[in-house]
Amino acid sequence: MEEPIRDDPAVLELLYQPLVLEDAMNRVMRGHRDGAGESLGIPTDSMLASFEAHKCFTNKLAQILDKERGGRTVTALTILQSNRRPIYVIASNLRTKEELGEAQTFLKKLLGFVHDNPLELNPKPLFKKVLGRIILFNLPRIQAYLINLRRYLGTCIDDCGKREETQSILELEHELKTLQNKASFPMELGTDNEKDKFLSDCDTLLRAIGTNKGTRIDESLLEHSDDTMTSLEAWQELRHYLGRLLSYRQAAEVIIAANERWPQLFQGFHVVAIPCSEKARNPMIHRELSAAAIVRGMLWDDEDPEPYLEQVAKLSGIGLDDEVKGQVKKKKFKPFVHAEVQVHAALIRDDYSRSSQFWSRYKYIGSSKPTCRLCAYYFFERGDGTQVRPTHQNLYLHWRLPDVYPSQGAAEARTHRQLLERITEHVRKDAKRTLDERMPSRRRHDSNDRSSIPSLLRPGDLLDAGSTVSDLASETSRLYVDSSTNGSIVPPLFNRESLSRLMEEEAEDFDSSDEEGEDGFESGSEEEEVDLESDPEEGEHQ
Repeated sequence: MEEPIRDDPAVLELLYQPLVLEDAMNRVMRGHRDGAGESLGIPTDSMLASFEAHKCFTNKLAQILDKERGGRTVTALTILQSNRRPIYVIASNLRTKEELGEAQTFLKKLLGFVHDNPLELNPKPLFKKVLGRIILFNLPRIQAYLINLRRYLGTCIDDCGKREETQSILELEHELKTLQNKASFPMELGTDNEKDKFLSDCDTLLRAIGTNKGTRIDESLLEHSDDTMTSLEAWQELRHYLGRLLSYRQAAEVIIAANERWPQLFQGFHVVAIPCSEKARNPMIHRELSAAAIVRGMLWDDEDPEPYLEQVAKLSGIGLDDEVKGQVKKKKFKPFVHAEVQVHAALIRDDYSRSSQFWSRYKYIGSSKPTCRLCAYYFFERGDGTQVRPTHQNLYLHWRLPDVYPSQGAAEARTHRQLLERITEHVRKDAKRTLDERMPSRRRHDSNDRSSIPSLLRPGDLLDAGSTVSDLASETSRLYVDSSTNGSIVPPLFNRESLSRLMEEEAEDFDSSDEEGEDGFESGSEEEEVDLESDPEEGEHQ
């Protein structure tokens, strides 16, 4: 087994010192309003409607693979092509081999079921079956969303009762009570009848949430959730959970529509799972760091440290040094490779770097959540044209660069060192900006609660009648064959978990046909608030 090239510990610590500092500053300044940060200028191509639809489809597939409760998992997904066959490549954060295998099997069966339609269902009942499978696979997370939705609906209804009885407030209160009634259903799934009742109740609730999108009620809810100066945090949380639940219905709509638009994506496909990265050791050499020491170490010789040290002194009075020292000494400070970067690293190792190797030349890695700040820096500095989701700007200490191996050559090792240096410089600038502005840059949630479906994948009459395949299908399903490889996947360079080998293993047991009822589910109906924020002790995942 080939050992990766190890980074110089002293150079590596230069990255993590300002990371620790900014994370500590965010923690001690949490009383301030969240800031979304500024755009990193990640390349996008919004001019092509078909590409936007492809990105939406890819992101939705990644999202429905994140079933774990507590927001522990983030999944990344890209679609390659070989010999006119799609290859779905997935990776996740901190999943066991068995958990990743479950996600791989679920995706295979779901895509196969949608295309084969073994029960010969019309669009509407097919949609319900697809949504049901998605709900059951994601049950642990959906149940947590439902518990929190009920909590915040109650809080916001109470808040409406304390406000002046305007027509807008009365309408909003009435709609919230209607949603509260629809959300108050049992979550026991011990019998088939209970499972059917739960799925039916979920569908009713999700349709009700979807009906409000774009209405005056939705606008009123948005006003309350955005007005953080006068509204309770509960309004923001309510909008978040409404959005997260609705996203599952949108995912089912997108998958059904994608099968209509691009049937080639659902035929003869492979699903390849990239193993999760190993956790690295605590990267901090110096375990007695102070915030002031970090500031001095991250400034250039010609920079005046005094303005920054003054701010650090003020923040140290409210616990900044304690936060820094606490993080540096944590035994669980063990960075890992995030899912999007893990997919990209696997593609690089096996020489899948040309647009012609991606489906319809769409060099895109989707993910279940927007990209974190460090992943955004990675792809921006990598500069190879790979696109990812826009960043939510949140920062995660437990992030690291992917391993690079001697057999990848001197050029890749040099690229790795340059990435480390450039990302370190970005992080230093971020820490200095946070000191200058004295405002935390962390959002409470890193998922998107305002997603929309591109026009090419909106269900429209797809759920009312069997519409014909759009003639855009031929445009967006074009296959470009690389003449240098005779249309085949490039063989692996060395990687013991190479895509080619994983694809061969996947093909041996591939069977897209299945019967109803194969999806597993768990019960659970406790009514306390479920914390879906990432556990800082476990790595603060995206």
